[in-house]
Amino acid sequence: MSFSASLVEQAWYWKRWANFVHIAVPKYRLRGKRESSGSRVLRAFCRDKGIGGMSAKTDFYDGEWVSAIAHDWGANFQRNVPSTLREALHPGMKRVGVAGSQGTYWTPWKEMCHSWLHHVKKNPGCTIKEVIETGHTYASDASCRANMVQHIEAGRVPGIRCEKMGRQWLLFPTEVEEQGAK
Repeated sequence: MSFSASLVEQAWYWKRWANFVHIAVPKYRLRGKRESSGSRVLRAFCRDKGIGGMSAKTDFYDGEWVSAIAHDWGANFQRNVPSTLREALHPGMKRVGVAGSQGTYWTPWKEMCHSWLHHVKKNPGCTIKEVIETGHTYASDASCRANMVQHIEAGRVPGIRCEKMGRQWLLFPTEVEEQGAK
């Protein structure tokens, strides 16, 4: 492999998919020869476009072969997210928590809890079976019913409380007390 236009073209292709792109080429001893003008142009192009460069060399030193990799120039950090991925992200996935917060990130479970709360607010006193039909993240309806009742009773699902009436679990929105109101 050598430092060529086809190698730089490959690196240029990968720039849209990676945060860092480096190329690595063998470093030859030129023994007094100057670097070719073509490789100087390619090196300048890589630096301008944020593609990093490394060179690897092997020397015979003190009776043994020694390999070394040198970072000739660094790559620029590029946060490239393809538009197809950006469009597929849930709005909660695009949001970053405030500094010092304790976990303001989106998960499928949080999304399920949010949709359940929305349904319970629209239909207070609905059964857990009705809410399960709106969707869940569990493998089966039975495991969802058993686990979510425990989560709701433990207060891990904000805004929802449950009551057992006969054999059915009924879900109600919890009243949120306003801060400072007496």
